[in-house]
Amino acid sequence: MFVVVAVFAVWPSLRARHDSPRPEVVTLSTGATKRVANGRAQVWLGEIVAIPTESGQLAEGVEFEITCGGETFFAEAITDGPGKPICGCYVRLVETLDTRPPSARLEITWSDAYTPNLQAASQAIVPQRDGR
Repeated sequence: MFVVVAVFAVWPSLRARHDSPRPEVVTLSTGATKRVANGRAQVWLGEIVAIPTESGQLAEGVEFEITCGGETFFAEAITDGPGKPICGCYVRLVETLDTRPPSARLEITWSDAYTPNLQAASQAIVPQRDGR
């Protein structure tokens, strides 16, 4: 009886840990693309740039595109923290690397609980009927 109760008491904490975001660190050269977040999204690294922060100072950052759910989003990332969520993913710049071509290490976190708003292709395209 005690073993069964212990399993049910521990199960919610194990499930919560599984659903919580976990970091994935990837290294990309400018112009390169990589699948991330267990295949949920694809990140393309544009360029390394100086990005204005909320305080008005410039911070080292990167411009990137993230593709998921059939859509592509343009965003920027800096080392201070993750930006806005895109498809349930947060991207943070870990560091830039002085390589040729320039490259950067990005940290991607996500939650398995996120469910994208997908529209089936059959709903988006009105079928053409020839009246036969």
